[in-house]
Amino acid sequence: MATGSSAVSFRTGTISNPGILIRRSLAACFANKEERIAREQLKRDNSSNEKTTAAHSWKRLGVDISELSLALTLPTGQSFRWKLTGKDEYTGVVDKYLFTLRQTSTDVEYMLHYTCASEECCNISYGHHCSSYVSPTDEVNASVTAHPELLPNNASTARSVNTKQSIFTSSYGQSAGQHRENAIHLCQMHGAQSCCICLSCAEVSLKDYFNLDKSLEKLWAPFIAADKRFAALAPYMKGARLLRQHPLECLFQFICSSNNHIQRITQMVDYLASHGTFLGSVSGIPFHAFPTLEALAKITEGELRKAGFGYRAKYIVGTVKELQMKEGGGQRWLNSLRSNTLEDTYKQLCSLPGIGPKVAACIALFSLDQHHAIPVDTHVWQVRNT
Repeated sequence: MATGSSAVSFRTGTISNPGILIRRSLAACFANKEERIAREQLKRDNSSNEKTTAAHSWKRLGVDISELSLALTLPTGQSFRWKLTGKDEYTGVVDKYLFTLRQTSTDVEYMLHYTCASEECCNISYGHHCSSYVSPTDEVNASVTAHPELLPNNASTARSVNTKQSIFTSSYGQSAGQHRENAIHLCQMHGAQSCCICLSCAEVSLKDYFNLDKSLEKLWAPFIAADKRFAALAPYMKGARLLRQHPLECLFQFICSSNNHIQRITQMVDYLASHGTFLGSVSGIPFHAFPTLEALAKITEGELRKAGFGYRAKYIVGTVKELQMKEGGGQRWLNSLRSNTLEDTYKQLCSLPGIGPKVAACIALFSLDQHHAIPVDTHVWQVRNT
């Protein structure tokens, strides 16, 4: 199991033509709703023939294998959303972005995919603006400053929030997660609908997902000094780290994991994900953004049972309903658990249908910044008593 999290410095600067970024971002996000739904359904129906377009060539993430080993992090039971799509290449979805990752001798490289056809870029609605999981990088800041006329009617409010709460101009000393949560807060305030496709935003989300604002070397040093057994094993586990997943996605993955094995868990998670927005196909495998609560609410218990979820079907439907009743919305409630004590986080999670102490610990550890949570299953208990 991955442990720890690596130190990075986020790139700063401006872009030469921020208006292009805004136009492309808006075009990617805000096509006519009915046409968008129809296109997504068509994509699902023809997923085997769908081809993705690489938004960019391979880009370096700037992290050594000693700080991030894909093989020791992705296929270790923290997430069930990553697929091997080539030799030593992993493809998966982080937030709304479809990535392929590969390990080199000196770095981790990523390719960002998207399926935005050129004709979609004509349907722009200025009644909405960019929403969840868009991190406020310098590029976004430059666009807001240089081209405020491209923002919706509430742009002046957005600038006011910027001034009062430092949403866009937040310090680069903050973690990627803080950037993302600031952006989520801003977007929730203005009722935004969808997400930008922006390389710099996507990279920040990827670094946040891998907890790359923390150094494994620094985290492990005191343990190596204090524990001979840890010191002996550490060289074999270099680059194994904790993921910082989207809480909603992590929660439903681990409801599926209860009394289950990885192959079946993966099939269940793939079924749930298929109800989210189609992002593209890589090596013939379709990939979707994880569905929203609203999309999950449309799946019936009968459909889940037919898909092989068994008794978990009732828990998934029940948890969706419970989250929808949370004040401020289920997603905001889940995000708020990141600032709770571990004990209270366990208590809150275990109040949801189908979540016991072990599943709660997994959700807390892999998505809610509770890095002192220890999931204990029968295997861990056996090791403890050996």
